Parts: sequence; C-alpha cells; structure tokens
Amino acid sequence: MNMLTVTTATPDFEASSDLGFSVFPLPRGEKAPKMSWKRFQSEHPHPDEVAAWQGEELNMAIVTGSISDLLVIDVDSPAAQALVDKLDLPKTPISRTSNGRHYLFKYPPVEVRNKVRIKGVPLDVRGEGGFIVGPGSKHPDGTIYRWEVSPDDCDIAELPAEVVELLTEEAPNAGVAKLSGNAKYIEAGNFSFWLNRQITERIQELRDAAEGERNNTLFRVSVNLANHIAALDLDWNDIAATLKPEALAIGLSPDETSRTLESAWTRGKEAPTAWLIVAREWVYVAARDRFWSPKTRQELKPEAFSRQYADIKPTEKGTFASLLTGSGLIEKVLDFRFLPDQPGGIITHQGNKFLNTYIEPGIEPIDGDWRPFQEFLEYLIPEACERDHLTKMLAYTVRKPGKKLSYALLLQSKVHGVGKSTLVEIWRNLLGFQNTRMTNSEEMDSPYQSYLEDTLLVVLEEMNLGSGINTYGRLKALITSPTAVVNLKYQPQREVPNLMNLVFLSNLETPLLLEQQDRRYFVIDTPASRRDSAYWTQFHSWWRANLGVIRFFLDRVDLSDFQPHEAPPLTPAKERLLRQSETSLVQNLRLLIEEMPYPVKEVCKMDDVRWALRKRSIRIDSPRKLESALKSLGAKPLGQSRLSSGKANLWALANTDLWLSASHEARREAYEGPPSEEEAA
Repeated sequence: MNMLTVTTATPDFEASSDLGFSVFPLPRGEKAPKMSWKRFQSEHPHPDEVAAWQGEELNMAIVTGSISDLLVIDVDSPAAQALVDKLDLPKTPISRTSNGRHYLFKYPPVEVRNKVRIKGVPLDVRGEGGFIVGPGSKHPDGTIYRWEVSPDDCDIAELPAEVVELLTEEAPNAGVAKLSGNAKYIEAGNFSFWLNRQITERIQELRDAAEGERNNTLFRVSVNLANHIAALDLDWNDIAATLKPEALAIGLSPDETSRTLESAWTRGKEAPTAWLIVAREWVYVAARDRFWSPKTRQELKPEAFSRQYADIKPTEKGTFASLLTGSGLIEKVLDFRFLPDQPGGIITHQGNKFLNTYIEPGIEPIDGDWRPFQEFLEYLIPEACERDHLTKMLAYTVRKPGKKLSYALLLQSKVHGVGKSTLVEIWRNLLGFQNTRMTNSEEMDSPYQSYLEDTLLVVLEEMNLGSGINTYGRLKALITSPTAVVNLKYQPQREVPNLMNLVFLSNLETPLLLEQQDRRYFVIDTPASRRDSAYWTQFHSWWRANLGVIRFFLDRVDLSDFQPHEAPPLTPAKERLLRQSETSLVQNLRLLIEEMPYPVKEVCKMDDVRWALRKRSIRIDSPRKLESALKSLGAKPLGQSRLSSGKANLWALANTDLWLSASHEARREAYEGPPSEEEAA
C-alpha cells in the first residue's frame, strides 16, 4: 500500500477501501455530497463501485463512525490546534486540509457522534453520522488534501480513555447527551455540511438552556432552523423529529414541545434566511471569475456581487463572495456550455462542472385539436409545397434542438400584420424563448455579435441588408459555419459552437441581394391579407394555451425525406429575388439569351455576345467580367472548335448539357448553320 505515501492528483479510493473505510465520491473541488450517502453509513461500497471511482476527477468522502472503525478530530483553527497539542495524543495518521488537519483514530467502544465544540473550543469531531474529505481531494480554494502522516507510516491509533471521556462528557443540564436514534443527516446539497453543523450547534444550545428558559430556547433555536429550512426548501418534519426527543430529554412535555415546534415553523417560514436564498440562486463561474444567476441571467463581478448583497451577509468576516466560494456554499462551475442535447443546469464533463445555459422549454406534447394552427399556416402560406417545407423546418428544429439547417428562411410580405411575427413567436416558444434571440439590421452590421452565442434561433425583423453582395457573403458564413467568432465589448474574441438557425422577416421588395447560384435561402413571399383584430385575439389566446398541441402536431410530421443540409426548394419568390439581385450586365445578358438576336445563338463565340451588347449601347471592358456574368446565368464554355474560318472558342448559352456532350461537328454545325432572316438581310 505504498501508494498512500505519494501525493496524487486524485484520491486513492481503492487504498482507502483496503483500510476498511467506507468511501463515496464527491464532486471535484467540493465538500458537499451530490448523492444520498446514507447507504454508506451502514454498508461499504461494492468493489466495482470503488474501481469505477478510482482515477476519476473526483473528491473522496470517508465515512466516520463504526462502519469505518474511524473517529476523526478535525482541527481548523489555532485554538483547536492548541487544545489538541495539550491532549498528548498518540502517533496516528494525519491528513492535511486547507487550513488544518484531520487526526484519524480507531472508533471507541462507546458511541461518539459529531461534535463542533470541545471544552469551549471550536474543535470538530467526526464520529457516527459524519464524514471527512479524504487525501487527494481538492478543496474549493484549490488546496489538495494530502497525507502528513500516512497509514503506511504508522497504524491508526486507539484514543486514550481520557480523551474518549472528554469527547463524550455531558453538557450541564443536558439530560440525555446523545442525539435521538430518530435523528438523521439532512441532505441539502452544497449546504449539507453547514446545515448539519447548525443543527448540532442549536441542539447544544437547547441542552445548555437553564431551567425556566428551556421552552423559550426551543422556540428560538427552532425558529432559527426554520428560517434556514424554508430558504433551502426542505422538509421541516425532519428537523422537528430531531429536535423533539432533545426537548423531551431536557424536561419539556410532549404537548408543549409539539406546540412550540409548530409555532416555530409558522414563524420561521415567513422569513426564510435571505443569504441562503441568494446562494441557491447564483452560480460562481471560475473561468470568468463571475457570479451568474440562471434565473435572471445576470452576471456580476465578485466585488459587485458582494456590494449588491452587503446587507444580508451572515458574518462580518470577509466579503460575501469569498464566504460563499471559500466555504463551498455556492455551486461552482468551470465555465458555461450551451448543450441542447443535455439537461439544463449544472453538468459534469471530463471531471469538470459546467453550467449548461440551455433552458429546456418544458412543453409536453398533448393530443388535441391542432386545426387552428394548421389553418393559420394555410392562411399565411397557401402554396402547399412551400407550406410543407416550412412545416418540416419547424418540426426538425423543435424535435432536434441544436441541429442546424444549412439555409435560412426569408419570409416576405407586401403588407404588415399578416402573421409573420406570430409564426416566429410560436417557433421561439417551442424552442424555449430564452434559447432564442431577436436582432435587427443595425446589430447585424455592428462589430459586436452577442446574438451568436447560446442561441438556437435568431430572428431579424424588418430585414434591410440589400446594400451589396458582401452582406450576402457574411451572412452565408453565419448560416453554414459550425462555429462563429463572438466579439463582445471589453472581452477577448472567442470561437463558439454555432447552433443557431436564422429567420429573416421583411416587407421590402429586395431586402437582400443573392448570388445567382445561391443554396442558402428558402424564400417565401406570403400573399396573405390582413385579418381583423378579433381573429388575432382569438388565435393568440389559443396558441399560448395549446403549445403542447402544436408540439404534438409537429412530432407527427414525417421527416423521412427532409434533407436539412441540401439546398431548399426554389420558390417563385426566390426566383424573383435572384432576378432583382442581378447586375445590369446580367439582366441584359438574360434578355439576349431569351431573345437570341443576331449573331447570338445557342452556340456562339464571345465576340458575338459582345457585338450584340454593343448594338444595345453596352460596352464591356473586361472579358473576365463578361465570362463571369454568363456563367452566373448557366452558360458554359465549350473550348476550341474547328470552324470554316479557323479555330475558335465557343460557348453554349442554352441547352448547355446537350452541347457539352455534343461532338465538335455538331457544335460547328450549330454555329455555322443556315443564316437567320436577320443575318441574310
């Protein structure tokens, strides 16, 4: 077992189990259990469990008491160390903690429960019903627990009889010194250790109460604990069950005790401990040195956090921020993650804890009458093919949050108030409103892009980005890229996963210029006319009350033929927008190809096209520019062909697939065929 003498980065669960200790895991960097550990107070973990914990990024708890044949004296102050030094204890294994030591002894033949004060000194004893954080674990302040005197160096010693007597001696007027057998360790997450210490201390106050003050003392300590229990949203009956036998033991009657405990709970729950409520509502994000409220999504620096809650700090010592982080009384995570495929809240990944900022929408599918929603879609998008594809987009993103489409939706209309925003609002609620974002053209054009991060759907209302094709290129990257660079004020740039889908709404004729070969936009121009306010009042009331019905409808949409990463259907609205996006040159070339004026033919030379343009007073200075414009219209170069007048480069302006596969003779004949009437004239 020589491995115990080595300071390791992680606890040695197997070696500690070999010593006879009952062990269980704690989150790395924490002192409070995240699991029920009652089982380990009466039985040892299975060897397979121990093997699974071995080597993982965890902290280790060692259960004290008879199960591990272990009693621990926990020293965490100079006064406590001075008292221990006076006890002349035998040599025994010692573990160094963040600010003190754990002295390990064999459990004595008499019951010793947890204590927090010996001879008036704040010296903790961990006995029956307790545990310690073991060597190799990481303290919330970053300190690694380690052996000062290892079990390899000496055996675990017996406690001298006089020390056992000291640990079990009764307090004055205490009656029965030990806690009732009904008492149990109260599980309270991060607050478990702190709360159980509070219970122990309040019980000691009850035991120390002078005759004539015992009922008042019971009421006072019970109200104090009730304040905490209400703030932590725990069951008061567990506390009452612990306090009642203690009250009976000091001479209070059963009826008197029950009335006092009931009155104390009534009084205490009206004023929950304020700082505990704050500690439960906030998370400390270590990588950013920030406090974060998942409820309000507010972020504060430690100094600002302490100032904001200065009036409720429970102690004068230190700042409120340092009190919570240093004592493990607040959830601590390494950083944020936005993971729609995992539960919201705190998650563990590769031994580190993260705050998943994804908020589950919590909409349960309900089998009901979804016809109002179906009728709304038919009204907004009467064209069946367009409506079918949009419905599949909705179903895909709602059923698979975090999965990206490779294209965006552009929804246009000639008039306001036809329901575009209503469709988007329903979509956002189905995804979880806080997982989505509204933006505007000004923000999209700005150098700061907070809307890119932690977002499933970004909606741009009143789109007006038609200033040039460069805007199209920038948006194309946002639509398709798996990551995005976020630039926030006063923070360094960082690359984040790009999980967002984009929706653009507009009443403009040309809100955006598209490339002619675009595959990144699904464009719908709704012909819907405005409905009266009575319809909208009724429909808004219906959909807000029936999101579960809409979800049920979308869950039954057949997605077997839906291809989220292929080009969306080409709609008449997109064809029109593509034409509106054409340059003057492209527009004139399109007319030439449609009309085929002499000398333009399906197969012709570039000089023929240039000559036809000059007849229309259009001069082209750059051959490359002309070639690029022709290619944007689908024209293809055919290469050199032998003509009657010599070799020449030919182009196919129409029926390109035919001419690309045709023979040189066929191409020459198409070019040199009989003259047209205009040519003959």
